[in-house]
Amino acid sequence: VAATERSLKAKAAEQTVSPANAKSIAVLPFLDMSRAKDQEYFSDGLAETTLDMLSRVPDLKVISRTSSFAFKGKAMDVREIGSKLGVAHILEGSVQQSGDTLRITAQLIRTSDGAHLWSKQYDRKMADIFKIQDEVATEVVKAIQGALPAADQQRMIGQNTANISAYQQYLKGIALLPGRKVADMRKALGHFERAIELDPSYARAYAMAAIAIGLIGEYTTDTPELVSRRDRYTERALELSPDLGEAHIAQANRLRAIGDLAGAQKAYQRGIALAPSYSSGYQWYGEVLFYEIGDPEQGLPMFERALSLDPLSPVVRITYSSALANAGRLEEAIASSAKLLAENPGLPIATRLQASLYGQRGDLVQALRAHNTTIANEPSEPNLIDKCYTLLQFGAIAEVRRCAEKVATSYPKSQN
Repeated sequence: VAATERSLKAKAAEQTVSPANAKSIAVLPFLDMSRAKDQEYFSDGLAETTLDMLSRVPDLKVISRTSSFAFKGKAMDVREIGSKLGVAHILEGSVQQSGDTLRITAQLIRTSDGAHLWSKQYDRKMADIFKIQDEVATEVVKAIQGALPAADQQRMIGQNTANISAYQQYLKGIALLPGRKVADMRKALGHFERAIELDPSYARAYAMAAIAIGLIGEYTTDTPELVSRRDRYTERALELSPDLGEAHIAQANRLRAIGDLAGAQKAYQRGIALAPSYSSGYQWYGEVLFYEIGDPEQGLPMFERALSLDPLSPVVRITYSSALANAGRLEEAIASSAKLLAENPGLPIATRLQASLYGQRGDLVQALRAHNTTIANEPSEPNLIDKCYTLLQFGAIAEVRRCAEKVATSYPKSQN
């Protein structure tokens, strides 16, 4: 009996929240309580920046923006949200702005029982916004895992701008990146570059501008001018803030693009060490390991880590599904992509993946349907070329020629 009791207690202990899981949080979008309801980007941005600061804390799992913000406007219990995101804590709040006066309320909630662990209201001037963010992030960390060492606290609060206008431009840019739509990514780049103009020492804006350019090149076609700007922004970000994780990840993306995989690996490792909750860093590092180095055993855990940090992100889910297909789990990948599309109808990056998966299965009809849906929603050069390759795969030579002619007509400067 005693042995059985010990065994049951051990199993029960295994099923309880581990210390690592207990140190986890999602930051929900703050409510815009202003009279005109026209400050949503600012209230969202306050949550985004607080999330970003928390993500620099070692050993604290912070859910990425895409997944945290998926619950915006939904009346759901925090316990349910915590279960869906796999976190022990939720930070929520509200912002009311009147002229240059702010009222910010923030509260930390334990998701296991809905208990409020910490809350505070701030009545300050707009000029104090950065101090408020520092206070909120510091108090939240104290409530979850105790006081931070001085070096970690400085890293958490020391990488932002003091220019409010530059900060607002940065927030507008960040909000446009998750959907990976080319037009939105170009707008995001414009906001990051405007932030740089307003504050030439804003390292985070340089890093995100470089990352945005890399994404634009991935979904369209790189130009020498864009590549040059990406390189300049990456170098400047590293000069201004050598401990900025996103700057090292931007550098890793640059090295990957020029074929320096060894250098890219080191930069990714450094980047995710400095920004341990930046899901895209794990995703891109996983792509290098899985596809370019050919090491699925190391690549898949990177995708899984990205997914744990951003479980509702279409981009991360698509990347993981693609890896599953390439690991021989095609039907599982197709089922996953179908679920994603059911939740995000017509999403171009999802239908693009679905076309590829149906091509791997040998289903030309379904593949072409997915291609046509992708092109209808995102008529870019890579999407059209993907369709041409699928036709070639199935030996439809006449259709391939017509498809290639359309590419040449629509994109006369293409080198493909």
